[in-house]
Amino acid sequence: MLKRKKLEYNETHKEINGTIYKLCTKHKELFPNEDEWKLMDNNNFYINKQNKKDGFHTWCKKCAIILSQTRYSKNLEQTRKYAKEWNQIPEVNKRNISIKKIWKENNKEKHITHMKSFRENNKEKLKQYTLKRKMNKDHKISKGEWETCKKYFNNACAYCGMTEENAKSIYNQNLHKEHVENDGKNDLSNCIPACRVCNSKKIAFKFEDWYNKDNPIFDEKRYEIIIKWLNEDYKEYKK
Repeated sequence: MLKRKKLEYNETHKEINGTIYKLCTKHKELFPNEDEWKLMDNNNFYINKQNKKDGFHTWCKKCAIILSQTRYSKNLEQTRKYAKEWNQIPEVNKRNISIKKIWKENNKEKHITHMKSFRENNKEKLKQYTLKRKMNKDHKISKGEWETCKKYFNNACAYCGMTEENAKSIYNQNLHKEHVENDGKNDLSNCIPACRVCNSKKIAFKFEDWYNKDNPIFDEKRYEIIIKWLNEDYKEYKK
């Protein structure tokens, strides 16, 4: 199998009037009638800190989503298996806040030691989580928009399907306004409802890196609904 030629920076980047444009190497294959050169910013490309050249992914967001959908559709059997196994676990056993509170009360010293060790070993992760929490306070979504957003997802977590009623019962919290793209917009185009657990676990992960067939809560139908909302349907409810 022949290796693809590694393109140099000047082959995939160009400057026009002081603005940098980046070549999406998949766009011509997936969307032959569209311009494959995209403005290099958060709106067109996912951030990739491992890419030392420019800090962005090779493919534009539109192509990344299509390729992600294709990848998951090829693994439907395994995906359904994960979803079935997860759904067989009682909700109360997935994460029962009341039990955790009792354990903390009875094991205060152990809890303090554990949390101290966790903070020491996860400094970067906690830093990203803090940044996300700050960003979440900046949602520019009206009450009406939020209610229609939740209704679109059947008043349930878009990721795991937990209803808001169950979220209140188990976690004593309503559904959260979840930023699908952590460093993206604060409006309806980047917002879906999420329960406390999913909101916390995703933290600073990129959507496609966290919500995939390797995640026990992944569900193909919910994934397709999320993509449909992000790509088009949110526009019907944005004021």
